[in-house]
This record gives sequence, structure tokens and C-alpha cells, in this order.
Amino acid sequence: MKGAFYDGKLNASLAFFRNKQSNVAESTGLLNDVTGETIYRSVDGVISKGIDLDASGEVLPGWNLFFGYSYLDVKGLSYQRDPHHVVRLSTSYTLPGAWNRLTIGGGISSQSQTEWSTNPGRPLSNGKYDATNLKVGGYTLVNLMARYQVTENIQLSANVTNLTDKTYYRQYGFYDGLIYGEPRSYSVTLRARI
Repeated sequence: MKGAFYDGKLNASLAFFRNKQSNVAESTGLLNDVTGETIYRSVDGVISKGIDLDASGEVLPGWNLFFGYSYLDVKGLSYQRDPHHVVRLSTSYTLPGAWNRLTIGGGISSQSQTEWSTNPGRPLSNGKYDATNLKVGGYTLVNLMARYQVTENIQLSANVTNLTDKTYYRQYGFYDGLIYGEPRSYSVTLRARI
């Protein structure tokens, strides 16, 4: 469902979904003794369901807001790789009057914990593998921005990503090694249009 409100200043969408699958491949966490490849099993009756909600628009003159929420639940597998909950909120405000060349804003994104199957697992000192699922905690990230329109053709902007310097993992790698997400970073950009 989609809708526009307040003369198109606010747009919103809401989606519900349910999907049932058969013959879904899932890792057993075991290796074939001959080939060394991961052994998979076939799973029937895997059901994924959830909702997606988005709303964005100009809530007051100069103030833009975006909100998004997603929920996902997967049944039938021994783990759910994607988070159950993801929330995103971002805003920007262009100051009025003499300060109307300055826009400030920020955003927050948050997700619940995830769980990944080990494929083929983490090597242990005894030559075997730890095939237990890998649980990764949820996290919240905060970003800030400021933009100044120096002239009609020149714009100066500054951004802070991951303001709280939160340590988080954006994906896993070979032998289920975790790869860190971006730490706190700063950037200043000057754009000129000719």
C-alpha cells in the first residue's frame, strides 16, 4: 500500500509479505571426507514473513524526515541470517531567514542480532571444525551532517559517520571470520558546479 498525504509532502508505503519455499539448501556444518566440500541438506516448508514500512517527506517548512522499519521472521531453517528488526531514521533541516544557506541533519540506523551458519566452520586445534552457528550482536549507528551553500554554484559539506565509534560487523568472511564495519570517520567536501 502506498499513499501521499498533505498535498504530497508526506509519502508512505506499507508492505506485508509471506513466502513459502521447498527444497532450500542449508549447510549441515559437515565436510565431505573425500572432496572436502560442505555437505548441504534440503529443507522443505521454509516460511519467511514480515513487513516493510517507509515514510518520508517535509513535515514542516525546511524540515525533511525519513523513517523506515523492517521486520523479517524465517521459520524452518536452523538459523536466520538477516536481522529480525531494522530501523532507520534520518532528518535534515534547512535553517530559516539569514541562515537559510545552512542545512544540518543526522541519521540513526539500528538492527537486531543475526545468526550465521558456519560453512564449513571454524578450524579447531585438533583438526576438526566448530560447526555451531555464529551469533553476531545487533548494533546502532549514528551519523551527522552539515551543508552550507556558499554561492549558487559552490557547496561545502561536512559528515561524521558512526559518531559513537561503535564496533560492529558488516559481514563474515572465509571460515566465518568477521569483517568489521566502518569505524568513526570524518569528511569535508567542497563541490563546485560550472
